[in-house]
Amino acid sequence: MPTNFALALVIPGVLVGLQFRRQGSLRFSKVFYGQLAAYAAPLLIGLRFGMTPFLISLAAVLVGLSIMNRSPRMPDHEEREALRKLAQIDLKAARRLRAVLQEEMKGHRAMREGFLPTVSLNERAHAEAMIEQREQQTQVELQQVEDAMQRLQLGKGAA
Repeated sequence: MPTNFALALVIPGVLVGLQFRRQGSLRFSKVFYGQLAAYAAPLLIGLRFGMTPFLISLAAVLVGLSIMNRSPRMPDHEEREALRKLAQIDLKAARRLRAVLQEEMKGHRAMREGFLPTVSLNERAHAEAMIEQREQQTQVELQQVEDAMQRLQLGKGAA
């Protein structure tokens, strides 16, 4: 096996190691296995057909994975305020705001599961209260947006 392919095998090992370190177990998500398979495909192509197809397929897979794994851009404060105002009259803006708020709820869950256990015991109650308060605010705003969406959809149907 050429040295380049042997070195390329190190990357999936590093991915598995990082995922294991992050989760603390070998129970990985289906997405992780999909990414691992997507990375292994160019290796198999390279072993079978040579270096040039390997590099082409590797580049295609890495571009695809980087597009799939990009974080959604969260609106800044001014954009969010504009979305809040528009969400009362525009269904598309309401849907966008709902998606932003749902991502924020995921962030709250991630803070609760990932960050909170790392906080010292004497500061944990305060940190948990802050997360809980922000989570409740987001939930209230999410409910308001969903109510506005229902109102807009009913108004659209009546027109």
